[in-house]
Formats: sequence, structure tokens, C-alpha cells
Amino acid sequence: MFWGFLLRLWIGAFIAPFAFSLVLAPLLWLAGRTMRRDEARPSLLTYPVIVVTAAAQWYFWGLWAAYCAALVVARTAHPEVTHTWLYYAVAVQSVLTPIAYLAAKERASAQSQREIQGITSGTLLYSGVAIVAFVVFVFWPGLMRVPYGWAIDAPGAVVQEAEKDDPLTRVLEPKYLADLDAWVARGPVFREGEKVDDAAVKARVQPVVETCGKLVMLTATAKEKTAFLTTDRAEFDFRVDVCTKMTVNRLHEQPQFQKPELVRAVCDSSIPVFRRLCVRSGLRK
Repeated sequence: MFWGFLLRLWIGAFIAPFAFSLVLAPLLWLAGRTMRRDEARPSLLTYPVIVVTAAAQWYFWGLWAAYCAALVVARTAHPEVTHTWLYYAVAVQSVLTPIAYLAAKERASAQSQREIQGITSGTLLYSGVAIVAFVVFVFWPGLMRVPYGWAIDAPGAVVQEAEKDDPLTRVLEPKYLADLDAWVARGPVFREGEKVDDAAVKARVQPVVETCGKLVMLTATAKEKTAFLTTDRAEFDFRVDVCTKMTVNRLHEQPQFQKPELVRAVCDSSIPVFRRLCVRSGLRK
């Protein structure tokens, strides 16, 4: 999982400088065309172009930071990831790498010390913008959609495509399903004569809740994982609750699953893990 994450960041860091140059080149050309050729001084049209050029750079590096943030949030949401600090350290380095690369190229072609100082100031400014954007998007991923709603699905699509063939998912999903089967195989939640109260029920069912939580997070898409951790915790709790009740229903009938319309709503839903649990529980063939 880590190497796939690292590879995607490296590929992105390699492409980012070229994409940045493609975005910036037309604006720089336009700025040059608005200069007074005889005096090599800016005209009135030059200033709006300079403002647009600066805004475009801010916007681009914010988009790159959003990509890195979306990728690291999605990856560290996996229940088996323990060294999350390593993922974040690599992501921060990846945020800064394209900016440092472009700055090094500009310094190499600089004609004066003043120009070098200007490049250094610009590098610090855009690095700061990118890091601040990264931190904001890591803590509040939902904010990515404000400036980058048109593009933010692209990181999710990359992550989701990778997760389809993720060997860790292929290993862990059957394991979690087998854990639920093993809990059911142990028989009734309570034996005859045992004390039954809320605390006892919670203690007996807790292993199922924990396993369902891992299963739901593992099988969610990248966008769903991000939402579960930030803006849509209720949906995560709902899926865990459905998984838990469906598992308990295999031992003790739950009133919700005695209603055909509810069974259809769950088992025919667009959530893949629900469909697999329905088959596992005998609610679907």
C-alpha cells in the first residue's frame, strides 16, 4: 500500500512542473505582449495580466496540495495503516518538490542577484501557500470542493482505481467477513440463565461493531472515507449499524430485517459491502 501511495505522489510530482508551465506560459506571453516595447515598461494592461498570473499560480499550487491531501487522507483511512506520520511526511515533501524543482531551474537562468532574490521570495511564498492549503485540506477535506469542485474527483478516481486491485483489500475483506462468521458460529449471544442488560449486550456485540467498522472503512471509496472522517460521520455509523444488525440477525431475528421492503432497500443498494453481507446472511441468494 505504501509503495503504491509513494508511486502516485512521485508521478504527480513529476507531472506537476510541466502542467504548471503549460498553464503559466500563455499568461507570461500575454504579459510580455502588453509591455511597452519601446520603453520595456508595463502598460495599463500589464497589471491585470500580472494579477491573473499570480492568482493562477496560487490556484495551481492549491490544487496540487489538494491532490496530495486527498491521497494521504484516503490512504491513511485504511485500518491497517499504523505509521500515518510517514505518509504525511512523504505527502508534505511531495507538495514542495515541484516548487523547489521549478525554483532551481529559474535560479540557474537568473541574470542577477536581484533576480535570484526575487525567485527565492516567490518560492517561499508559493511554498507557504501550498503547505497552508495542504494542512487546511487535511483537516477539512470538504473545503477542497469550494475552489476545486470541478477537479477534486480526479484524485479520488486515482485512489479508487488503485483500491480496486489493492492486494491488502483482497486479503482483509475475506478476513473480516470470516471474523463475522466466526462470531455467529459461537452461537446465541446469551445462554440460558445469563444476565441480560444493556451493558452485557453491548459487551457481547462490541466485537461485531469493531469488525463492521473496519469492513465498512476498508470497502468504502476514497471520497467516502474522506467524508466518514470529516463531514459525514453519520453515514459511517449507519453502515456499521446495518452491518452489525445484519450479523446479529443470523442468530436472533431483528425486526428491521423482517420487512421485505427494508431488505430490498439494503440488499439492492449501491453499497457493495451491503450486497455481500446480504448473501452472507442468507437474505439474498
